[in-house]
Amino acid sequence: NNHLQGTITPEIELLDSLRVLNLSENKLHGTLPVEVSNLMYLEEALFAKNDLTGTIPNFMNTYGFPLKKLSLAYNLFDGTLPDLSHLKKMTHLDFSYNKDLTGAIPASWGELQELRGLFLSGNGLSGFLPQRLGDLKNLRDLRLSGNG
Repeated sequence: NNHLQGTITPEIELLDSLRVLNLSENKLHGTLPVEVSNLMYLEEALFAKNDLTGTIPNFMNTYGFPLKKLSLAYNLFDGTLPDLSHLKKMTHLDFSYNKDLTGAIPASWGELQELRGLFLSGNGLSGFLPQRLGDLKNLRDLRLSGNG
């Protein structure tokens, strides 16, 4: 546990060779800056256990992003889950315990063929499990408890 405080500034994009960005377990607040999308080699983006707010940013829709692990767990994100189907290398996706994430799991997530772990517990998700999740042959860990 560190005690970094404040916001994540747009200057984060200057770290353009990063493969792993782990800012978990700090006291960061505010939204994720769109400039994170300029980190074109980023494979792991870990922001769990902070006080980050807002909707899950659209910058995750950058095509060609080599992102494999994305953790936004234990924050204060709200809104619906974004379409991440273009992140073909994604192996672990953790949006657990944001409690104000609502709506359904996007059916398009069934295209994330490399996905091994999907963690969505402790949110306000509703609806049916998309049938296409059954196409995830590599999925080993699915956690959906405490929704609704």
